[in-house]
Amino acid sequence: MMNRPDKHLYAPDAVPAETVCKCCGAASVVVALVDAGRGGMDARAGRAQQTLSGQAVYYYRCIDCGFTFTRAFDHWTPDDFAQRIYNADYPRHDPAYGQAGEGERGERTAADVIGQFGAYAAQLSVLDWGSGEGSFAASMRRHGFARVDEYDPFVSGVGKRPQGRYDMVSCFEVMEHTLDPLALVADLAAHRAAQGAILISTLCCSKQVVDFGLENWHYCVPRNGHLSFMTPQALMVCAQQQGLVSHSFSAGAHVMFDPAAVPVWLAPKLAPWGDKAC
Repeated sequence: MMNRPDKHLYAPDAVPAETVCKCCGAASVVVALVDAGRGGMDARAGRAQQTLSGQAVYYYRCIDCGFTFTRAFDHWTPDDFAQRIYNADYPRHDPAYGQAGEGERGERTAADVIGQFGAYAAQLSVLDWGSGEGSFAASMRRHGFARVDEYDPFVSGVGKRPQGRYDMVSCFEVMEHTLDPLALVADLAAHRAAQGAILISTLCCSKQVVDFGLENWHYCVPRNGHLSFMTPQALMVCAQQQGLVSHSFSAGAHVMFDPAAVPVWLAPKLAPWGDKAC
């Protein structure tokens, strides 16, 4: 049984078959309709685990840079997101989010970063943008990073925008939640030191994913607030707007930096790719 739809929640106006890309401005066409209530528990089970909302979220894909996104939440306010997405029920849809200080994902991500850049810990200042419950930052502090600050507008205590610039600006599992990738990258770049870099984790959406069915992809979960799915090309567009370049180490790990001022701690990781890193 489906809940009675509220036509004003996700589509207050008629939904066009085509719109403009939020990254590069090219034409973007509808490629999928996903129930607004689809969350992480549904994706893991491969079928609905709860009552469907009966409200469709339309996703578009850019014909140029491949950015895949929805406009269904563009009219929402921060309070809407706090009440309907990032509420007390959120951990049920994203169990890896965890409890304060014990987030499995944050600990795992910190271990990866420490393994890659830990030798420079005493020299590096870090801003964790979209820090969530704080496990990543806590782990980085325990491993001796010089300065680790947090920012997350939906978490009490770290919701005040930071000041200053940092050697490493981390943005892990945040990009897919943004309504405006260009604005997000601009914010991140504003806090990057002259010889700093932005580390991003977000799973890119390939053409094969769309062809198979975006509505079947485990990452396409609007209940979890997953609204924007990048490609390496879309990330490059966002980086270039800030005078930076981007490089994707994998489908889920990316970095943005100034090619004229590559950080010493990052350079060895880029070396195997040579010119392809830019």
